[in-house]
Amino acid sequence: MFFSLIVLLANAFLNHKLNKSNISLNNISESIRDVISSNFDGTEVKIDSIELTKLEDGKIYLYIKNVTINDELGRELIRAPSILIENGLISYLMGSLSQFYLEKITRRSIKLIRPNISLYQEKTGEFNFYNNSSKDREIILSSQNSNSIDNLEENINYHFYQSYLQYLYSLVSVSDNSFYSKYFKSIKKLDVKDASIVIFNNKNEEIHRIDNAALNFNNNDNSVLINLNITSESIVDDNWFIDVNLLRNIDSIYTNIDLTFKNISNQNTEINYLNFLNSVRTPLSGRVNFDITELGMVNSLKSDINIGADKLHLNNSNTKDYESNVSEHISIKDGYLSFEYKSSSNEVLISDIRIDYGKFIINTAGRLVLNFNHTGLLASSDFLFNAMQIDNTEVEEINSTFLSNGTLKGEVSFQPLIVKIESLESTFGDGTIILNSDYYHDKKEKLKIFMEIKNTDISEIYNIWPKEYNKEIRNWFLDNVRDSYIVSSKLNIFSEDMQDYNLDLDLDFVDTNISYYKDLPNLSNASGSILLKESKLNLLINSADVEMPKGGVLNLKDSTLDIPNLSSQTIGSFNLNVNGEIVDSINYLSKFGLGTDKAFIFLDNDINGKSIINTQFQIPFFETGSYEGMNMNANINLKDLSVKVSENSSLPFLIDSLSSPDVEINIEGNNLSVSSDIFINGVMVKFDVNSNIYGEDNYTYLSAYAELSPTDLETFGINTASYHSGFSRAPVKLEIITKDNSLEEFKVTSDLVTSDLRFPGTDWIKYPGEKANLEVFYDKDSFVGDTKDARVKFVTDKESLEAIIRHDANEIQEFNILNFNNKNIENIQVIGKFDDERSLSLDVMGKSFDVSSFIDKNIFSNTGSESIINIPLINVNIVNMERVIGKESSINNLTGNVVLQYGKLSKTDLIGYFNEGGNVSVKYSVQDEPLPADLGINANNAGEFFKFIGIYTKALSGNMQLRATGPKINNMNGRLFINDFDISRDSTLSALFAATGPSPELSAMENVSFKKLDIDFTLTDGSILVDRSLLDGPNVRMSFSGPVNQDTGFFKISGNYCPAYEINASFGSIPLFGPLLTGGDGQCLFAVPFVIMRNKYGEDALIKHNNAGLLAPGVFRQFFDY
Repeated sequence: MFFSLIVLLANAFLNHKLNKSNISLNNISESIRDVISSNFDGTEVKIDSIELTKLEDGKIYLYIKNVTINDELGRELIRAPSILIENGLISYLMGSLSQFYLEKITRRSIKLIRPNISLYQEKTGEFNFYNNSSKDREIILSSQNSNSIDNLEENINYHFYQSYLQYLYSLVSVSDNSFYSKYFKSIKKLDVKDASIVIFNNKNEEIHRIDNAALNFNNNDNSVLINLNITSESIVDDNWFIDVNLLRNIDSIYTNIDLTFKNISNQNTEINYLNFLNSVRTPLSGRVNFDITELGMVNSLKSDINIGADKLHLNNSNTKDYESNVSEHISIKDGYLSFEYKSSSNEVLISDIRIDYGKFIINTAGRLVLNFNHTGLLASSDFLFNAMQIDNTEVEEINSTFLSNGTLKGEVSFQPLIVKIESLESTFGDGTIILNSDYYHDKKEKLKIFMEIKNTDISEIYNIWPKEYNKEIRNWFLDNVRDSYIVSSKLNIFSEDMQDYNLDLDLDFVDTNISYYKDLPNLSNASGSILLKESKLNLLINSADVEMPKGGVLNLKDSTLDIPNLSSQTIGSFNLNVNGEIVDSINYLSKFGLGTDKAFIFLDNDINGKSIINTQFQIPFFETGSYEGMNMNANINLKDLSVKVSENSSLPFLIDSLSSPDVEINIEGNNLSVSSDIFINGVMVKFDVNSNIYGEDNYTYLSAYAELSPTDLETFGINTASYHSGFSRAPVKLEIITKDNSLEEFKVTSDLVTSDLRFPGTDWIKYPGEKANLEVFYDKDSFVGDTKDARVKFVTDKESLEAIIRHDANEIQEFNILNFNNKNIENIQVIGKFDDERSLSLDVMGKSFDVSSFIDKNIFSNTGSESIINIPLINVNIVNMERVIGKESSINNLTGNVVLQYGKLSKTDLIGYFNEGGNVSVKYSVQDEPLPADLGINANNAGEFFKFIGIYTKALSGNMQLRATGPKINNMNGRLFINDFDISRDSTLSALFAATGPSPELSAMENVSFKKLDIDFTLTDGSILVDRSLLDGPNVRMSFSGPVNQDTGFFKISGNYCPAYEINASFGSIPLFGPLLTGGDGQCLFAVPFVIMRNKYGEDALIKHNNAGLLAPGVFRQFFDY
């Protein structure tokens, strides 16, 4: 009773005192420090001050300020600014009397506020969680290992985690030598707030720090609970925390551990000690709950883990009930994992895995078997996953699942890390997949994967092809292989360093779309295989359709494409067999730089026939716009070729069609050659092509040879059929040179030595056996718009012609005869031009032109042929003809104008000069019908004019005028006047004078002067009829008439010769009898009748005269005429 009274008085006094302020206990601080040190053997405790304090809960605490606990090495273990220790006895004595039992009132409640807790790593890498006394540790472990545990099926092998779990078990174990019994049993509650945990390495260097840690320890009659909470200071959505609960029911042999965490990843440097989260890139959230035994074995572990930042509900029914501050909803995004684990069987049973890996979502369940080595470390794990399903999140289609019902079996070894997938078998799209793989990681990483896929779409392979594996090959597939159905695919991936990957692929496909080179048309409905070994590609096409841009379809069979190295600028090898229409084949080959822009530049798309192409070539891959370095070998067979050549083609003459039943095109070493018989406009021609299709000397040489009849020559632009006679055939050769899509040279040559050629209207004839060569030449500058300039050379034994002719596909537009020579012409130049009405203007100049045969045949002959020139109007401007050669004389510097209509002379206005002096002008014009043509000739040297036209060669000088009219130039009536001329050395005239005169001297008769000559004439087809002609001299007069035939040389001129004309004619003035005596005005009293005649050229003229007529009066003289 007395004791109780004293306690009550002391209690009242202390409560009154503590309500005002704390009570200092510094005088007993040493004793308290010794008590604390005795609880932690080998430690040194330092205290600044100790007070009694009363908190708001009404309990009295020992308030210890600035406590420092050091280990036996002097290292700081705990440093706290404040420690509050509640003792049950003191609370009872100084507080409420409700708690009476000594065993209860003597247990302590401790609060640590903002402590720094230091952990030190030993040389072995472990931490001493008790203290530095190895003796205590050995006692605890020995006690734990000596206890018998009933109703457990423990694995006889030691597991690496057991020592750590034993530590945790010891914290709440009631066994005599446990950490709990040694240090925590007397503590009712331990509350650590705002703790900082610092980890030092064995060099006492700070290597890690955890702040904001909280530890709660609760000890009651039924259980022991420890809660550790570590959280971030952030209040944003991505804050993180870890919450650990250790629960031990007194009547249970198990300790329950419950771990809850949120947003834990390698970004959380506070908790990523020893880098155990390095491989965790996305936040982890979840809950792990398991029971452990005293030996550190796991009895039953259940876990729900979320990856990412989404919402997932945790089912608490699967775990032990415990006090927790964790929400039942944890944010995740990319995955979910639920599993169970038991140490006794070493099995991890995974009930659900959901992982969002990039563009994939993986769902599966399965089992892991953990294998530990003799040291207790995890050596390997066997795994088996069933019902595996993989979905593609990038596919917007309703059914995005491409792998389902999969079974994955394998093994993982950890020292070194080896992952072996024995098999993965699953449905894959509409097909199946089989996979096995080996991964090795020691000092460097190695990877080996084998995958077999059957009966699925190519897009499914793209979905699982990692972007970092062989980017060049992957890109080639993505760019070139589309819409493919995979019959079978075998894929091997191998890497020695996980940096460079080697890939082998053997893939069989059908119904595939393939784009395989530059602008080549895609292959559709293709079947074949793709072989990839490292970076080498081999594409084999069994059959495929080549859809041409313009609508045609080619068939490609048994073809290959080889690329030695897809990862570098390399040479690709093609072996193609293509069948189809010729026009489509040409367009197809043009994509390789060969086709209509090479050997077929003259052809239009109107091409019919079939083609068979077999080609092998090497071409620089990945280079654009260049075929440099390409090497091609090919055989192209064209069947039933039929080509309609466009009228707008670049050929200089019109070809209607090309055809051939069989054409072989060969390409060897980039050299294209063709040697075949082709029908051009129905004419068979030997056709040859030679072209370097990819070299720097990018020329194409085409030649065609044929022996053509005159009517076939027009096929090659030689329009000479009208000039041929006979049945000879002329060899003709066509040569064409092209370069880079354009015409360089075009030449047609023909050897006409066997031909008989005649030019109507002229005396030009080329007989068989005489030399005659024709050449027509075009160069790259010959094409001006739609016209072409041809350079023409024609050479025979007697003639040579060189000209430039501009023409379009149908007609000559203009020409320039640079030089023309034959037996009648020397160095003639002619410039001709047609106008829109097809009238021709000519400018002519030259050195000499012999017109003697023209005079014979077109003026004094009826053998002139009809014109062959079908030109409405020809206007000839004679600029200057240095010499025009006539029958017996020539005209120099002839100028003027000549007009022809449809080849007939229509108008002439010419002027020229004779060698012997004097000039001559000729004017001729044709009037509209029925008016006659009109001819006028003036010359002041009549003798030279007569010589020029070959009528008479003995006349000298004289002024001449000729006027004539008629229907044409060789059918006219006219009159000729000549004044003051001489006749020299005319033997016929001299003989006449000598026979009828009074014996004149011969010298006086060699040159006779006349005052005038007056002739009426009619010219009819080479015959001249002279009528009422009068030749009058100083002392002589002759009148004559008669016919002259220039063709045969026949003439018969008869007349009267009147000597001593002035005296003889004076009798005519006698009245009444004068006319009777002389025969009329201007007649003579005495005259001699005469006749001069010849039957043909080459005969001497015959002169007859009748001297008896000299005595007959004029009125009777006609009776003596011839």
